[in-house]
Amino acid sequence: MKLRKVNINGKTYYEEVDEDNIIDPEIVEPNDKKAKDYENNNGKEKSKFNKDFNQFLNSMKNLGKNISHSVNNAVNNAVKSTKNVFQENSNTKDVTSRLAKVLPYMDEDDIHEVALRILKDDPEFEGLDLEVVMPFMDDEDIDAIFMKMINDGKEINLKLVHFVDSKCLSKLVDLYVQGKYQDLDVDALYPYLDKNDIKRIFYYELNKKK
Repeated sequence: MKLRKVNINGKTYYEEVDEDNIIDPEIVEPNDKKAKDYENNNGKEKSKFNKDFNQFLNSMKNLGKNISHSVNNAVNNAVKSTKNVFQENSNTKDVTSRLAKVLPYMDEDDIHEVALRILKDDPEFEGLDLEVVMPFMDDEDIDAIFMKMINDGKEINLKLVHFVDSKCLSKLVDLYVQGKYQDLDVDALYPYLDKNDIKRIFYYELNKKK
């Protein structure tokens, strides 16, 4: 084996060369002092690389721990905020805004609890804007709340109908053709009704004009 002298960025290194193509005068024998220096320098470079690489790995591990800690703190704070929504007395004007801040962090059970308290007419949730909450609720809770509104004779917020199952809307149509909710803008319901309910409304309106 023979070595060639190579200068890189002001530093001198030695690389192996093919003995059949030796034209460089800076070729040295492996047992020369230069060759030994090459081996020593090469070993030092590898050692430095390994040290730097290990430092990099440790930095990445610490970064991961910091991120995990931050995420856990955020989740814990969200849970505490959720409990405050349920426990603190508040006026009805800000219950929607406070709940909206924590809804993305709440699990299914917590959101179901909100639905149950709405169904029980919990005064802490009086005035809550259901349009903010319903996108996070499951279908059964949404339908139950909507049916309660109908059965209690409450004013229907048409912004909620696109969350509601067509069967629940069919119940609303039942009441409408029975003479209730006559101020309801039924035209806004058509995109969400099945064909049979649309037909029922059409004939009801037709008969009213006779």
